[in-house]
Amino acid sequence: YTHSSVLKNSASLIFSIAGANTVIDGLSFEGTAVAGRAIQNITATAKGGIIRNCIMKNFNSNADGGALNVRYETEIYNCLITNNTAKKGGAGYFDQVIIHDCEITNNSVPTTAVKPIGSTEGGGGGLFLTNAAPFSTAYNLYVSGNTASFGGGVYARSNTKVYNSIIVNNTAT
Repeated sequence: YTHSSVLKNSASLIFSIAGANTVIDGLSFEGTAVAGRAIQNITATAKGGIIRNCIMKNFNSNADGGALNVRYETEIYNCLITNNTAKKGGAGYFDQVIIHDCEITNNSVPTTAVKPIGSTEGGGGGLFLTNAAPFSTAYNLYVSGNTASFGGGVYARSNTKVYNSIIVNNTAT
């Protein structure tokens, strides 16, 4: 990964995707001591987005998704997402997302949650994939070194698809 732009957060969010077919390409995002994340897309009108060739590291979110909280038919690929923390989905919280050809490493969520369903925290040290239609899909991923109460590497709810990926050396307590 070689990027000329490094965007650091000075507020709780760097990018909020609000329009359809938005493309974020070739940027490096780095968290600071300010709680927040790199990118969110939580607006139903923002379908068809693409996030590619990006690095997202060192974010600390007090909510869902350490570096990313992305929903509504977005595609994410060729990204490095590392060293992020959140309540759910240390690297990212994904709903109706296709994520592929990415490295998801050394992310974490709290390890004190006692139940996966209905819990407000603790799931998906690397990725948290929800089950709203159209269902999330993850493939060709390298997921390693992530920590959570459940789903150390990936927490995938029903009807999501995870395949052709290397998911190793993750921890669930």
